[in-house]
Amino acid sequence: MKEVVKELLTNQKNTSVDIYKLEKQVKERLQDDVIGLFYKEFADSVIELENEKVIERMKTGKPYSRDIRINTKYRKVKEIINNENELKNELLTSFHFKMKMSGYGKNLEQYKKDKPILDLISQFLFQKSEKDCYISVNERSFELFDDEKYLSSEQGRKLISNIEVTFEDLCCFETFEPFFHFGLATHHNQNVMIIENKDTFFSLKKLNLEGIHRWDGIPFEMLVYGEGNKITKSFEYLDELKVPFETSLYYFGDFDPEGIAIFHRLQKMSKRKIELWKPFYIEMWNRRKGTVIKEDKKQRWSETAIQTFLSHFDEQMKTAMENYLIERRYIPQEALNIEVLRSLSDGIKKTV
Repeated sequence: MKEVVKELLTNQKNTSVDIYKLEKQVKERLQDDVIGLFYKEFADSVIELENEKVIERMKTGKPYSRDIRINTKYRKVKEIINNENELKNELLTSFHFKMKMSGYGKNLEQYKKDKPILDLISQFLFQKSEKDCYISVNERSFELFDDEKYLSSEQGRKLISNIEVTFEDLCCFETFEPFFHFGLATHHNQNVMIIENKDTFFSLKKLNLEGIHRWDGIPFEMLVYGEGNKITKSFEYLDELKVPFETSLYYFGDFDPEGIAIFHRLQKMSKRKIELWKPFYIEMWNRRKGTVIKEDKKQRWSETAIQTFLSHFDEQMKTAMENYLIERRYIPQEALNIEVLRSLSDGIKKTV
């Protein structure tokens, strides 16, 4: 908690500190992490910062009602204020003009943490020339930070986004993890089906080779093997394959919390529109056996993902499906074997 209190003090412009206002700000920052010992830890943090000469008590203050060890009014020590001004001046004068550093002026504690990385980025930008070769993001990351994963990590992406520096500025390009696929969508009016599991992918591929590739009036020119959750990391390989942005994408996975969550993650992360392939899910539902998920099989329950998924169905089916999931029952894709998929295709008489 001390670091949060110190950061809030550092970032506020006023030299005077109202403990009740500070208490409210700390609670807003911690949100769900506020615990029963909050007031004791809060007072301990204030006392430590007072001992470190970051703040000092004002004579006009009174004992804090939550913990009388501290006062209701403090002021920031002048030395600390001068240091803040030095840091703000450093932000304006010490970095490459391409780096937008104004955001750090409101968060000097974060600036101090990020400064080693920012210095390396600035140094690169100052030294680079038109002759510099483009290398992959991970290669550039290792070259600059001795950490090949940093630039592609959530933390690294957030940092360079905040200072408005791009991979292009750093003379590097992203690489995408490939996925297995059959066929290729090359026109915007074509259709792609993403399939969670291997066996179902190969069944659909086999049917495609037989000339069977249309279901519910829609022909599928491309099949993608999602390989479970891996598709959330390899999805952008569609760009590498030059699949047009407007191409219709459909997802078909297991009817269980994890399969549903994968679909939800894809929808959240992608700028492309991804639809649920309802005909197969409805057929799976009609063939359910009430199979219970094994105790050792990990299934993460995401209420948002499940409610988003269920919204694609009518109220009666939605309620029944939700209860089925709550009872830890599932339906694997394999419920629709190759002969079932064949019988569901357009122009084929249903035999299974």
